Amino acid sequence: MLVCLNIGCGLRKKEGHIGVDIVKVEGIGVVARVENLPFKINSVDKIYTRHTLEHVSDFERAIKEMWRVCKPNAIVEIIVPFWAHSSAHNDPLHKRFFGYFSFDNYSIQKVDKTYIPNNAVKFYIEDRKYIFPRRRVPFSLLDALLEWFANKHYNTYESALANIFPAYEIYFKLRVVK
Repeated sequence: MLVCLNIGCGLRKKEGHIGVDIVKVEGIGVVARVENLPFKINSVDKIYTRHTLEHVSDFERAIKEMWRVCKPNAIVEIIVPFWAHSSAHNDPLHKRFFGYFSFDNYSIQKVDKTYIPNNAVKFYIEDRKYIFPRRRVPFSLLDALLEWFANKHYNTYESALANIFPAYEIYFKLRVVK
């Protein structure tokens, strides 16, 4: 049986996942912080977390903890607010902002790193993409076009256009390397 965690799910736990959150509400199976998960080493097949990591006080420890509990080749799916969107800044509980390259320091693919962390935490970045809000026509057409452009030309988008046309979220799919 696969062990799948939904970290920070609140009342919106994904089907087939163990709900993990800091507050005990309906659907939460485990009350814990992501920085201190009560699971054994190499015991988890998949982690899904949406709009949680921006609230974490110790981001580095949270990433290490998720990596620790995951089996080799486990999948970690992360959705966080994009740094340029107003929702990333409007919540006073947000402690961190995320962009396209936020997980590159943990990636085994990136060869032109300017900083190589001194730790064993490694991921293979399988996918990452900007997600734009889905509004009504005619804005939905513009959002779809912007999303396509941003994901195809991410360097141009993030350096020149993100402040004008901000994505709402950014999605990462990471594969655990051990």
